[in-house]
Amino acid sequence: MHITRKIEVDAGHRLAHHGGMCQGLHGHRYVIEVTVRCSEQGTGTEKDMAIDFGRLKGLMVDEIHNPCDHALMLEGNDPLVHTLFGPDVARLGRTLVEEFALGAKPYSCYSGKAEHGTRFYLLPYAPTAERLAEHWGQRLVVALEELGDSRVSLEMITVFETPNCSAHWFGA
Repeated sequence: MHITRKIEVDAGHRLAHHGGMCQGLHGHRYVIEVTVRCSEQGTGTEKDMAIDFGRLKGLMVDEIHNPCDHALMLEGNDPLVHTLFGPDVARLGRTLVEEFALGAKPYSCYSGKAEHGTRFYLLPYAPTAERLAEHWGQRLVVALEELGDSRVSLEMITVFETPNCSAHWFGA
């Protein structure tokens, strides 16, 4: 049994090392679809369900929407981090990238809000649709495991950067 839930996130990003238009700061309405598989139907309040759509949405909101909606997603060592958020945040961003190069979890990130009100979400790599799918997917794998329901696991996450362009990541 499989179910799919969708959320949308408005966020800015840039690909600092990209040679094309994506090198400039710009934004997207990301559409994120998460498909989970279930080995057997639930019981109790989730009788005849894989997992309640509301519980799955709650995980997606906690792991993706709340930290990323209306935030600027950047690679931790992007020079804009220092310019926009100052030396302390830039140092944390560089550390995030360095730790990833040494084997840190690919779902690691750093998020916050600057004094001027801009929210940020720093990643250890470029915020491409492909890497966002992997990053958010791995965060959801951990969140699903923390539910303690061994019947349910992440099958796939799809990140639409535009209505015509998407990336997929398949769970373990």
